[in-house]
Amino acid sequence: MAVFGAPLPQPDHAHRGIACAQALVSEGLPAFDRWVSAQGIAEQFDVGVGPASGALRSGNVGSPDRVEYTAIGDATNTAARLQSRARDAGVTALIAASVLTQLARPAPGLIDAGLHSLPGKDQPVRAHTFVSQEAQGASLPASTLAE
Repeated sequence: MAVFGAPLPQPDHAHRGIACAQALVSEGLPAFDRWVSAQGIAEQFDVGVGPASGALRSGNVGSPDRVEYTAIGDATNTAARLQSRARDAGVTALIAASVLTQLARPAPGLIDAGLHSLPGKDQPVRAHTFVSQEAQGASLPASTLAE
């Protein structure tokens, strides 16, 4: 889990989160897949990325024997559920619309991935995903592009 904007506020936390997710999907995971394949461990590592934005509580929790920094709240739960749903949806990333509403400028290369019913959520969550490298040159209908 990565948290942007805690413990110190970052006005551009949404841009940082999108950039991190994009780098992970386009560079980090392919490099890791090449490594695990070369080691004979697996052909591909199956992961999901699920950025979400919202209020949360963060800080050190634990006991005198073991303390770790964590973040809890609806945003972290939504992110975890999107991360899991991404794999089921056949994409690497599902990005909550709550992230896009925090952006100062539109994020390029995203398309609407529809509404997703998530455990623990009363309402479906609209999500977006990255356009595949092959499709970035293709013409997409304007209604599918993230604004």
